[in-house]
Amino acid sequence: MTEHLTAAQFRELNKAEKHGRIPRSSKAKRTVGGIVFDSMAEAKRYVLLQDMQRAGVISHLTLQPKYQLLVDGSLVGHYVADFEYLNATGQLIVEDVKSSFTRKDPLYRRNRKHMMAQYGIEVQEVVR
Repeated sequence: MTEHLTAAQFRELNKAEKHGRIPRSSKAKRTVGGIVFDSMAEAKRYVLLQDMQRAGVISHLTLQPKYQLLVDGSLVGHYVADFEYLNATGQLIVEDVKSSFTRKDPLYRRNRKHMMAQYGIEVQEVVR
């Protein structure tokens, strides 16, 4: 199921971005191994997490895990993170790749707090 990006493909991807052939807009989608990501930072983080999984540092890497947000048993929304995995000690880690601008989004901040309140999960921010 998982396709791997070769070192040469990764270098070419970075080289293309540096020379302006790929739009630098945070809205531009990036494709790695047939998977579309919202940003270059998210795509790079995925490649790094795949390498960590192959090395045995993490396990059970999941893309776009979706959590139900409930209040008094009623569904009020969903939180979709970028990545979820187990670290070396078996602890569940939920990550979101964010820019300094999107970290300030009120909806994101509320949902992040909701994740802590409902599931006891502190969403780890990877700042690009």
